[in-house]
Amino acid sequence: AWIFPSVTLLGSLLRAAWEALGHPLSEGLLVKVLVENGGAAVWLTVVVSAVIVAPLSEEVLFRRILHDVCADFGLPLPALWSAVVFASIHGQPEQFPGLVLLGVALQWLRTRTGSLWASVLLHAFFNAAALGVMLVMFLLGEPFG
Repeated sequence: AWIFPSVTLLGSLLRAAWEALGHPLSEGLLVKVLVENGGAAVWLTVVVSAVIVAPLSEEVLFRRILHDVCADFGLPLPALWSAVVFASIHGQPEQFPGLVLLGVALQWLRTRTGSLWASVLLHAFFNAAALGVMLVMFLLGEPFG
């Protein structure tokens, strides 16, 4: 029962801290920082965070721990519960429905294959593709975020 409020609280605190530092949240911010200020170390940090650390940690937390806790407590549709919390912590209301669908798809993949690694790999691919699209849009001068 403590996981839902803990995850929500952690996500809210991280978003509040970032905004308090004067950085508005948008997916374009990441690419903007990379292009304008990013040396090789910054690029490497962001790519490793988005393509390795986030997929590993989020898949363990949402597809393994949270989903299984929801199922153990008998909540109906545990994949949907974990997907909603997953989408909520990303702080992108305009992308909430898509992130819920991604969360459900990642859980389906984990269940179907019996392996967390399948969902980790798909999540990593999704983040890499999103980062690539944001970079291309930024370089083309297109609005995003």
